[in-house]
Amino acid sequence: VEQVALTDNLLKLTLPNGEVRDLDLDLLLLRTGSDRHVEANLSSTTGTRISVIAQGMGDPFRPELFSGDAYLEVHSPDLGAARALLLEQNLPWRLEGVLDSRLWFNWDRGQSSLALQLIAHDLQVADAALASEPTWAVALDRVALQARLQSTPDEWTVFAQDIEVGTGAKRFAVPKLQLESRAETLQLRAQGIPLEPLNAILADVKGLAPGLQEALSTLHPRGDVVTLQVHTANMREPAVGWEVEANFENLATDPFQGAPGLESLSGYTRLTPAGGSVLLDSQMPVLDFPTVF
Repeated sequence: VEQVALTDNLLKLTLPNGEVRDLDLDLLLLRTGSDRHVEANLSSTTGTRISVIAQGMGDPFRPELFSGDAYLEVHSPDLGAARALLLEQNLPWRLEGVLDSRLWFNWDRGQSSLALQLIAHDLQVADAALASEPTWAVALDRVALQARLQSTPDEWTVFAQDIEVGTGAKRFAVPKLQLESRAETLQLRAQGIPLEPLNAILADVKGLAPGLQEALSTLHPRGDVVTLQVHTANMREPAVGWEVEANFENLATDPFQGAPGLESLSGYTRLTPAGGSVLLDSQMPVLDFPTVF
């Protein structure tokens, strides 16, 4: 068979909850010698549209002998409906909102890479409890990022950039982030983390631990984490062998429970389960003792 074409097909899909979805499918499969080409368009009555274009050379059933590229585009005006269609139903969280994403995938005889561009609007994430009021919830007007994944059988690395999270007038942005796994180790690196907008967004998270929410609200941390590195030696026991290193600039906090406020602090910190250290490199640090002076 060298060509298969399906046009204007109607699929009726019954979900586990009994709901029936109508899906429109167009599919084209081409084969010329060892070359393969696939085009597919899938749309649902809820407005979700999925488009795929892929081509490759070799036997796709023998990955070690196959090379190819694929492009996937997903638009969903209702992430809740798309989740019910594409994902398992026993996830511990609910997701609502609008999603636009593009994905580029490359496979070259066992080596793979993936690039992702994602924009989500009016995002609502909450626990999957059946109660009318969830125990935790996050509402965000916009989430955007670009990411690239490189993987081999023994390791994988995610490079993310232009990460943006916003709600109302609050906007948190990180220019670069890298997550890397080798064997049992996991390492996170990030640059340019602004603390004040992050604190402002966390303050609106429903269900945040009361002690943490009070500390963030009272301390009002400001400044920038210039570089951050988080390392864990064993992903199966992340609380045992972890290490955090960070360089910070212009760090400032308000007084909290008898501790003084801080201003204009720059330096380096290292934390482990056994303890930590802070090295200050500030020209004119300030301590604020409002209850004493």
